[in-house]
Amino acid sequence: NTYSSKDEMLSHVRKLRLRGGTILKTEEALKYVLKYIFNKYSGSRHEEGVPQFLVLITGGKLNDDVKQTSDALSRAGIKTLAIGFENAIMQQLQEVTLDANLVFDMKDLRSVPEVQQEV
Repeated sequence: NTYSSKDEMLSHVRKLRLRGGTILKTEEALKYVLKYIFNKYSGSRHEEGVPQFLVLITGGKLNDDVKQTSDALSRAGIKTLAIGFENAIMQQLQEVTLDANLVFDMKDLRSVPEVQQEV
């Protein structure tokens, strides 16, 4: 509910920059969004029939097992799209999305808005 229009949200995505950092903790991030973001107190309208989507953007190799949480997201009715670039391993991202059609391989972070045309 942060953005009031698709254009406003896309504008924000275009401004994202890779920060770098240490080892990715994808499993912890997925657990966090499942527990704290995808609920009615955070603005989710799943109970009203509004589709729920999670977009994972990563430029690195996943270093943890995401299967259990990916399954939990799917059972909760949340569709996960994964966008990988640089050192991301597409097969690992398929484990997150549970659907190879929802994995996108981009050359760099600036290409992320192109996913909109593919989806």
